[in-house]
Amino acid sequence: MKTTVTLLCENTAGIPLGIVGEHGFSALIERGEESILFDTGQGIGLLPNAAFLGKDLSRVKKVILSHGHYDHTRGLAMLIEKTPTLTVFGHPDIFRERFAVMEDARGQRHVLPVGLPYTRKDLESKGATFDLSPDFREVAPGLFASGEIPRPEGWKGGDSRLVVWDGDRYQPDPFRDDLSLVLQTEKGPVILLGCAHAGLVLIIRHLRRQTGFTRFHAILGGTHLGAADKAEWEEARNLLQECQVENVATSHCTGFQANCFLASRLGERVVPASAGTSFEF
Repeated sequence: MKTTVTLLCENTAGIPLGIVGEHGFSALIERGEESILFDTGQGIGLLPNAAFLGKDLSRVKKVILSHGHYDHTRGLAMLIEKTPTLTVFGHPDIFRERFAVMEDARGQRHVLPVGLPYTRKDLESKGATFDLSPDFREVAPGLFASGEIPRPEGWKGGDSRLVVWDGDRYQPDPFRDDLSLVLQTEKGPVILLGCAHAGLVLIIRHLRRQTGFTRFHAILGGTHLGAADKAEWEEARNLLQECQVENVATSHCTGFQANCFLASRLGERVVPASAGTSFEF
């Protein structure tokens, strides 16, 4: 069965007229009669981009959230208005309060909320149903959610600005809810990433263990390598080569320099992944 993945929300607009770019991510997965949404962006481009591309979001009955950041979840409320019987899949931590510690141009420190901007009760009152689990599982035929990614002792996230409140102080966000997908397709297994906060290498290794797949046809989405050091870039490149990945469609939080590094090492296997781009497998 043919699988189509269309990026509805991404930082850049891949089509010059009619597509809106935004800092966020959302991918529509279509296979047969089923339409599944992976993340919802921050609510700027989801509906207009879907309309421009001729994608009927009222057909979406399942949405999977990669993690609880606003730029992946704020579009959820407007999606529920289009399809009020929506089932939302994710990790139990998606509703955890989250913050970013930022400095302005004058060097002043600000703590900004960056979590999922709705309560579970509010979304359920609109008709949504939640199916939350930390486990690796099949959420649709041939579509698997990674569940919680195991971390080695001493693991630290790549972006120190992202924190949670633990009762008396801010602590680095552990991102237990960071979730990725594996799709079985006619061309081979495909990994779909939200932000890869758990680390691209850890995610790929976890998915190899869980699925038994040794190679992947494609990897799409945000890799968060922009916040990692160059040693992690090299490790990721080596693993992508080991997995014989034919297409690496980096987007969103990958970072310009990290994307250039991958393109310089992997050549034509690195392909654009802007809003409006579709991939067929």
